[in-house]
Parts: sequence; structure tokens; C-alpha cells
Amino acid sequence: MTLYLVILFILISGWFTGLEIALLQADKVELSNNTKEDSGFKNLFDWMANSSKLFTTILLSINFSNQIAAAIFSYFIYANLLTDERAYLNLIFTVVILIFAEGLPKMWAIRSSDIFIKGANTSLKISNYLLAPFIAFFSFLPRRMNMDSKGLIRVYKIQRKEIINITDRAMEEKIMTDEVKRIRGVLSLGEKTVRSCIVPKDEIAVLGPDMKFDDVVDVIKKTGHSRIPFCFNDLEDSRTYLHAKSLFKLKKGEDWKTVLKPLVRLKSNTYLDDAMDSMKQGGGIAIVETKTQTLGVVFLEDILEFAVGKTADEYDEKLN
Repeated sequence: MTLYLVILFILISGWFTGLEIALLQADKVELSNNTKEDSGFKNLFDWMANSSKLFTTILLSINFSNQIAAAIFSYFIYANLLTDERAYLNLIFTVVILIFAEGLPKMWAIRSSDIFIKGANTSLKISNYLLAPFIAFFSFLPRRMNMDSKGLIRVYKIQRKEIINITDRAMEEKIMTDEVKRIRGVLSLGEKTVRSCIVPKDEIAVLGPDMKFDDVVDVIKKTGHSRIPFCFNDLEDSRTYLHAKSLFKLKKGEDWKTVLKPLVRLKSNTYLDDAMDSMKQGGGIAIVETKTQTLGVVFLEDILEFAVGKTADEYDEKLN
């Protein structure tokens, strides 16, 4: 019975080791398409959106399984075998772990990742339930230490690093220079934070509660921006913004403040690719803040320009 338990936990460790590799090389576009047909893929896609929790769960599952297997095996050999025999069996156990909990699962995942992907959601849910306190602690610790938890797991993004190396070589050899620059620009979104594109708060025009419709139009014309934060005192308390195109929806005599939209707020250490994901749902504008103060505003257009070069907002052109 003891050896069966050891084998079970080694296999569990191997499963999560393979799952780690399978998810690293998973095609997010294909997963997104599968969510329409299978709710299991939808849950897995949600897991992948929170990569910090995902890899924390996987790594804890691997380590706990290995430790439990080692503890059970040690108890068995110390209770039943002599000292000389223990040393040999410990060596054999280490080799078994390397083969069946590390090497073979990784090779299997590389060749048949679909098997791991299909069973990922169920195994992650079970592990998350059993290890919930530990997962919560290790997810909380980086934030408590003012560390960027996503930055801690960027070591896993192997494919991205390989692409960067390819683009670097292509630029050195002057192959498809313009295309390579655009690709590299997009990849750089995962290396830079919103501080790279921030507009300082003292340079941002804001709308106030006492402004009339004509005052709002004047601010839009003067700044040339199609999205402007609304606040009662200053940018620190801003929770909504106005998109210029929303003014065209107003009925005669209707208060312009009825078309204000919720404003996204981002931490200053948010990577640009994550900021884009948040801002797509928030209208293309976000307040950037630290724990103690508001730094300024970042616009989706500025992030795109950072990646691919100068762009123009269609409403900005009309206003200008």
C-alpha cells in the first residue's frame, strides 16, 4: 500500500509537470475558439488570464506531490530496511523522480499537449481546492513585498524569448527590417510598464461638474483629445471619463454628464500588454497610480504608438 501511494504522488507530480509545459506552448487563439463549444476550455482560458495564480498552483502541486512521495518512501525504508539498503534505494528513488516526474512528462507534453489541456481544468480545480491556503499565501506575498507577481513568472515565456532572439538576428542581418521592427515593438509591450507611456497629471485637462456643454466642447477642441477624465476636485478622485463621440448621442437639453463612462485605474508597474487588455474594456484610457498617489493618464493610442509607430484617433482627426 505504501509503495502504491508513492507511485500515485509521483504520477500526480508528473501530470502537473507535463501540464506546465503544455500550457506554455498552448495556442491562446485556439483555446479562445474552443470556449464557445466547451465550458471546460472557458474555465481554463480564465485560469490562463491569471497567469500568476496558474503557475503558483502548478508549482505548488508539483512540490507538494514530490515532498509527500519522498516522505512516504523515507518512512517505508527507515522502518523496514538496513542502513546500507536505504542509501541505494534513496538513489533509485531520486532517479525515478527525475524520469517519471520530470523527464517523461515533459517529453509527453511536448508531443501530445492536447491530453494535458483537456484534463487541465479539473486537475487545477482540485489542486486549488486542496492547496487554497498555500496558493493564497504565495499569491499575496509578492504583492505584500511590493513585487510584481507577473514579473516573477515571465521566466516561463520561452516562446516569446525565442521570437525576440530571432528578430534580433534578423535586424543584425537586415532582413525584412520594417516588419521585424513592428514585431519587436509588439513584443516590447511585455517588457515595459505603463510608466513608458504615461502623460503626467499636471499635463492632463479634466472636466468638472460645473462645466456647461459649450465648456466641454471648448476643452475637447483645445486639447485635441477624444477621451477626457471627469473629476470633482482633481485627478486623484477621477472615476469616470467622457468620450467625445458620446456627445453626439445626447438629446436636446440632456446633461452631458449622463454619458460619462467608468474609468480604468492601473498600477504603475502594470506591463503594457496587460494594460491593453484592461483598457480594451475601459474605453482606451486609464488612470495610472501608485499606492500613495496618482501619476497621470495613459491612452491606448500611446501604447499602440509605442509598439508600431504613430497612429491617429478618428475622432481626434474630426475634432482637429
